[in-house]
Amino acid sequence: MTASPFTEPGPPPPWEVGVHGKLAPRTIGELARLSEELGYGGFWFNVVGTEVDPVARLASAYASTRRMEIGVGVIPLDTHPAEVWAPKMAAEELDSSRVTVGVGAGAAARGQLRLVGAAIDVIRKELPHTRVGVGTKGPRMLELSARSADAVIFSMLTPAEVRAAVAKLQTTTTNPGFFTHVYHRVVATGPEAERQLLEEMAANGVDVTSTRSGSPPPLLGSISDGAADLAMQLDHWGNPAPARIILRPVVDWNDIGEVRAVLARLSPREVATA
Repeated sequence: MTASPFTEPGPPPPWEVGVHGKLAPRTIGELARLSEELGYGGFWFNVVGTEVDPVARLASAYASTRRMEIGVGVIPLDTHPAEVWAPKMAAEELDSSRVTVGVGAGAAARGQLRLVGAAIDVIRKELPHTRVGVGTKGPRMLELSARSADAVIFSMLTPAEVRAAVAKLQTTTTNPGFFTHVYHRVVATGPEAERQLLEEMAANGVDVTSTRSGSPPPLLGSISDGAADLAMQLDHWGNPAPARIILRPVVDWNDIGEVRAVLARLSPREVATA
């Protein structure tokens, strides 16, 4: 994979968007279509829980869009073996250069490298045109990703940590189309915003206790109500940023009206018109 399939003229949108994979396939498709209309550079959903079928959700998102990149990230291989879903994706004709399938070892206690490496081989065989991403933070998994995958998918890292990881990747990968993605949480402005963001960090395994100096931990996300303000906050990632940013709103995913409103407020097109 040598280039992004995003084909609109001019520079690519400043960010992508990610939604909760627990949403029904039909809803995933509707939000993917809306995200494309709003100008997002990519649409992602995660896979949490054994009941979440990545194939049905990918099929819905793919059929609902024309040119947008669709990402699944990440699929935990301990509960969703690639040998099961990759052939189904192929049968559904979801093998496409605008699709990235991200995988991770999940809660596997042993053999994580072997598990992910074997899954990459399966995906390459079943879905030869699809980009393969790996969700990781560890150095050995990063090395495997650089050698064998097309992308890495980070979450809950600071810009400095992402830049350091990208520097290591650049010394290892020979893939000219290698991409780095990072999930970035966004909470709406309000009196409870910081608490919400800290709770989201804690739910994703981040130690949110105060440091030895007594200062709070850095917030791994943004508190913002609009795209223009968010763009200014994201300046600290640098230009160009070391990774493609996937906005992950912290919202009530049961309230689809709220989700739609948040996606509209954070639309990259709002930056261009601000």
